[in-house]
Amino acid sequence: MEKADLIGESIDFVHRFTMKSLQKQAEDHGVTIPQVRIIGEVFAHKTVSIKQLCQNLKMTQSTVFRYCGATYLKGFSSENT
Repeated sequence: MEKADLIGESIDFVHRFTMKSLQKQAEDHGVTIPQVRIIGEVFAHKTVSIKQLCQNLKMTQSTVFRYCGATYLKGFSSENT
């Protein structure tokens, strides 16, 4: 196995492990990974529009709107989103 292949496989392994760990932590708090991303954006920018969230997160407006609603109902977000 070449060094580049080994490095690539190692990066893939670390990425999968990190994502599984993040997913478990999110689930423990009753949210999904997309909701965590939205919460992070809202806290980073304090006030952010749905349009800006769509652009920053590369998500459709309907997806962001749906996740913002679910996140708000769970008490993680403010009325400014």
